[in-house]
Amino acid sequence: MAKKSSVIVVPIEVIESPSFCTLNGTAKQVLLRFLSKRRMEAIPTKNGRQNGYRIINNGEIEYSFAEAQKRDGFSPQRFNAALKDLKERGFISVERRGGLYRYVSTYRVHVPDETEAWRTWKNRKSCDKSQCSIL
Repeated sequence: MAKKSSVIVVPIEVIESPSFCTLNGTAKQVLLRFLSKRRMEAIPTKNGRQNGYRIINNGEIEYSFAEAQKRDGFSPQRFNAALKDLKERGFISVERRGGLYRYVSTYRVHVPDETEAWRTWKNRKSCDKSQCSIL
């Protein structure tokens, strides 16, 4: 059974990648919110020990404009720009598009290793790893 965790794991490989390093603060905060919405399930081995985790709600993660504004204080413009950046860099993808008076959009998170898109994103400006920060 999956339980909600109070821990968000972000691999060093992600933090040091040019695609993450060049995100603005809002986009980093939105990505962390997506990561916090994942439900993880332990993968047991034959001897009963744990062999990592898998995301069981990927593709079903909801994060609406209303939630972003009310809970996190993002204007619709800032939230939309952050979503655009995260999609362009391969961190998230839209599984089902919602909208005004319709259902909420659902997203798939591609961190840490579901796709290579965030790893292979071509940087438009140079990224000095010493300048990378979480927020």
